[in-house]
Amino acid sequence: MRSYAEPIIAHPDEFTTDRFATSHSTTDHSSAELPGSDRIVGPPRAFLWRGRHYAVRSVVATWLDQAPWWRTAAAPVRRCWRVEATAGMASGVCLVDLSCDADGVWHLICVHD
Repeated sequence: MRSYAEPIIAHPDEFTTDRFATSHSTTDHSSAELPGSDRIVGPPRAFLWRGRHYAVRSVVATWLDQAPWWRTAAAPVRRCWRVEATAGMASGVCLVDLSCDADGVWHLICVHD
């Protein structure tokens, strides 16, 4: 596993925060309202990292990553996804962890070997 904390440009499925979308976010674990945010962020469909476009093939896991209690002011909660992604037909499938914080900033956290 190679760890990173690099910003990426992601193309997530975003929903409005109306009653219909909010009621579905409680049963759908792949999308959730981020604390401190006014929108519901879904899993990324694609992302751009280091000048290369990756298409997300599947979402393997999702979780909320919360800062330790002694760092809550410095690092808020973020939503994370472990996805299988590919950079094209000639490249293989890679397993990566992506995150989105309450401000809507996306990061690539790590690449699993």
